[in-house]
Order: sequence, then structure tokens, then C-alpha cells
Amino acid sequence: NDSDAKVTIEGNKVIVNLLSNLGVEISITDAKDQIATVFIQSTNESLSPPSIGVYLDEGHTETIDVNFGAGGPYTIKKIRGNASTAVVKGDKVEVTSLGLGDTFYLIRDKRGTLANFHVSTSIEFEMDKSSTIFEFVGVNNLSAFVRLNWGTKWVILGATDNVLESVDVSQVLISTGKWSDYYVLSIKTVNEGKGSDIITLKNEEGDLAVVKVHII
Repeated sequence: NDSDAKVTIEGNKVIVNLLSNLGVEISITDAKDQIATVFIQSTNESLSPPSIGVYLDEGHTETIDVNFGAGGPYTIKKIRGNASTAVVKGDKVEVTSLGLGDTFYLIRDKRGTLANFHVSTSIEFEMDKSSTIFEFVGVNNLSAFVRLNWGTKWVILGATDNVLESVDVSQVLISTGKWSDYYVLSIKTVNEGKGSDIITLKNEEGDLAVVKVHII
């Protein structure tokens, strides 16, 4: 994998420049078609780049420290989404939210080690027992959260998958370090495509809740 190591051959020497701590398996074939295989892995901390994430309000700009690995100069490449812009400035990245949605980048240090960089402008809703059906219009590459303000031990009974990439329901860890007494439905939408989906949930008390998601 080119993102894990760079391998070159000089005469009878094989030079391996590791780019991550995942390790690489290298197979070498000589002129007689004899094959030798070796696995190489390093525990050097500079090969363990962070996964960097930032949540931004719509239209806001923030500067994030990205100092990792072998240092700069750093470069950044967008790999998915268009909800933000990002510009490298030294060992920092200036990122601006353009609207709702998630944007995924790869940041590369001077050696070639990669770090994931995720920028999210999410949306949050709340539901209570007086209105057990809720629907909203979203966008592609969106993280949305629906707080369920009643009931315990919510589970997802079913979800269609026209525009949903993933759904999950759970308690969340709050600022006191304890788990919340409410549950949150987490929704991620697909990178491309339009349509609608329905998520059906049920709690321990037998109450049902329905969430409809539209991308138009």
C-alpha cells in the first residue's frame, strides 16, 4: 500500500521508507523467480498520525494545529464532501464551513505520512412523546442527530437505505463524564444520490418513533 510505505531497490539493497505504523509485507522476486517475503513494522510515534476532527457552525472559520509526523511542509487534499474549504498555513489548517455537511481530507507531512482530517457542520433535532413522527430535509454527506426525550433502551427496528449510509441509537457521554438519561439517533447520509428513507425505533416501554429523511 503506497500510503504505508515507499519501497525502492538500489542494486542488491531494498530501501523501505515507512509512512505508517501499520506495517508492510514486502515480497521480492529475483532474476530466477525466487521470492522472499518480509514483514516490517515500526512503533515510532511519528508514524502514528492523529485523526483530526472539528465541528464548525455554518459559515464559521477556525484554525487547527496539525503538527504531526515528520513535520511540514504539509499538503492537504479533499477526498469527500464539499461543505467546507481548508488551506494549509504552516503547521496549521484554516478551515471554513460553507454549509451543512461533512468534508473529509487527507493531510500529508513532508515524509508522506497521512493523517485523516474531518470537518463537520452537523444538524441536531429533538423529539418528545407528543410527536412521535419527525421528518427533515438534509443534504449528502450529512451528520444529523435526533435526541429522543422520552423512554429508555431505544433500538432501531428497521431503516431503509436509499440515502442513509449509517444509523445508530445510543446514550451519549455528557460533560459530567456520565451517560445521558436520553438516547440520540445518529444519522449519516450518503456521498451522492437523492431520495428518502424511513427509520423506525422502539423503546423498552413499547413506544414507537419514526424519523423520515429526505435529500432533494
